Amino acid sequence: MRQSPTGTEEPEDPVVRVLGAYLASVVAAVATFMLLEAVKHISSPPVAVTDEVPFPNDWFTVALSVSMVLLIVGLMAFLPFLLCLAISVCAGIRHPAFHVACGCAIGLTLWGIFSSNVDEPILTVIAGAVGGAVYWRLAVRDCPSRPGHT
Repeated sequence: MRQSPTGTEEPEDPVVRVLGAYLASVVAAVATFMLLEAVKHISSPPVAVTDEVPFPNDWFTVALSVSMVLLIVGLMAFLPFLLCLAISVCAGIRHPAFHVACGCAIGLTLWGIFSSNVDEPILTVIAGAVGGAVYWRLAVRDCPSRPGHT
């Protein structure tokens, strides 16, 4: 519930809540994936100087590449997300394990699409699990249940 300008409480729009939670879960999943990739590269043996790929050294390039990754992941994960959303709403499933499992499945789906760019599928599964947990926390946990469902 939110306060209106007149002081009365208005119910939140469920579409806004779901889409906002979806966007937040995509940001959390991409951030988790990028951090895991950074840790993997930091902990791996250094590459030869001749094979080293130059990292962009200006913040604009980094921000642009992160924005593009967020856009691509957000668009590619939207249809699997809608499928998981339809299943959870129709079946009345609100347990966090379901949403984390859906996040893992979406991560594996995206790994299947981008497997040439991502060498370890466990990274996408972990990122998907984080995204599913964030979605459950923001959209499902505090949402009132429908009558007849738990």
